[in-house]
Amino acid sequence: MLSLLDAANRHAAKWYVVFCHRENEYWWTRWLKPGFQHVQAWREYRFGPEPTDLMWLRVDPFAALTVVEIVFNPTPPWKYDPGFTVLHVRTLREHTKIRELFTIGPFTCVEHVKALLGIRSFWLRTPWQLCKFIRKHRYVLVS
Repeated sequence: MLSLLDAANRHAAKWYVVFCHRENEYWWTRWLKPGFQHVQAWREYRFGPEPTDLMWLRVDPFAALTVVEIVFNPTPPWKYDPGFTVLHVRTLREHTKIRELFTIGPFTCVEHVKALLGIRSFWLRTPWQLCKFIRKHRYVLVS
């Protein structure tokens, strides 16, 4: 549980981290755990009092580009596909803290989501490792 003192000089955010199966031609995906071959981040924004007054910011990162879009459908990400694994994550990040000084290797979907969440663990490289890390920290990440 977070206290008000934990939030001092930090930015709070709620994210839904979505792990899914991705069929693609990359050679390294054969070594990734099924159902954990890609990761996205979703964030909800309410614009009214009704349950349907909801839109989603979806960040879908790839090695070559990042697709950021607003989804006006109020359907939550866990209802799009029963194969998705969705973790509701709360983050507290310091504004001035550098995430990592440098990154070795490709800037994959995991690296993008780590940057969004403020995770500074160098050895997290696969979506399955990211999922275990978030669960280990009980869905609350303080950096």
